[in-house]
Amino acid sequence: MPDNKIGYEARKRNTSQEAPTQVQTFPALQPLIRQPGEGISIAGSPEDPTAITLTGKETGGAFFLINAYSSVPNVGPPLHVHTREDETWYILEGEYEFRIGNNLVSASPGMTIFGPRNIPHTFHTTGSGHWHVLIMVTPAGLEDFFITMGQRIRQNELTPEGLKKLARQYGISFLD
Repeated sequence: MPDNKIGYEARKRNTSQEAPTQVQTFPALQPLIRQPGEGISIAGSPEDPTAITLTGKETGGAFFLINAYSSVPNVGPPLHVHTREDETWYILEGEYEFRIGNNLVSASPGMTIFGPRNIPHTFHTTGSGHWHVLIMVTPAGLEDFFITMGQRIRQNELTPEGLKKLARQYGISFLD
């Protein structure tokens, strides 16, 4: 039978050299149910009630969710890039055109589009009618950008230069 003392000494040596294990803890999350029209309004009108329906605080920082509506054709953000977040869009109603990197995609209800960070992207509504898309941003943290932008739009205080400055604070660069 082999001498177990050698194995014991090796295990003891390896154990003593290991860095202490750090356990990451997350806040206890609570179930949350949002009704239509609930959330933090970020833009739009009663006909287009775009809102953040889940915040990063409510998801433990994992993501936030925007429920975006539009009744205006050919509307969307300029070409831009995020350095901190990924975006996922799930089309519920209407037709959209997305540009993700070098890909140009026509998107219709039921489609999912993923835009990784550091990849330029944009989208806009196409056709006519109403548009509805869920936008999940991971990780959370960018929702304050949308809240501030929405407030400035409603107060008629958002200039193109002001938007660029605000975006830079959140790691966003406009490319158009």
